Amino acid sequence: MGKEVSMYNYKINPNIMTDVRIGNLIRLELGCGPKDKRIKGFYGLDIDASLEPDIVCNLEEGTIPLPSDTVKYIWADYVMEHLSNVLDIMQEIWRVCVNGALVYIGVPEYRWVGAAKDPTHKTQFCKDSYKYWDSRVNTVPHYGHTCKFDLLRLDIRYKEGITEEFKKMEDYYSNIIEKLNFYLQTIKE
Repeated sequence: MGKEVSMYNYKINPNIMTDVRIGNLIRLELGCGPKDKRIKGFYGLDIDASLEPDIVCNLEEGTIPLPSDTVKYIWADYVMEHLSNVLDIMQEIWRVCVNGALVYIGVPEYRWVGAAKDPTHKTQFCKDSYKYWDSRVNTVPHYGHTCKFDLLRLDIRYKEGITEEFKKMEDYYSNIIEKLNFYLQTIKE
């Protein structure tokens, strides 16, 4: 069940609701940024109204102002680390997505110097972070969150010049992994 969303906490492009009303599943880019950097074919969501996103919304409020089961793809690159309520946002991503929807989440690895030095980062991630939501892993308590995803792929981006020998020691050293790219699929039963 979705959260109640106040009409005063967000703005939404009417074209989105037209697509939803006629049954078109949408693609949504969270933290879309400026128009010239957006992904073609995706509606953009951002907190900064001056960037003219399709949805102006503060994800820290814990909601995505869309009806349930209306999104087929979510793209969130360098967004989740800026949120303190990742559990709530993952639940919302799951709610708005249809069964089988694809979700891409790109985040800096917690031991990367860029992740540590940015004071706007509120949440840290390691390569096992998304096991929390993977429907095939039952070793993590979910604290009331019902969202489920399958991890389809994890791409690890290493610091340029890191040798294969150092990659084998990534669990023991900092500043080897720059970024983690999680590719998830929404699971709804």
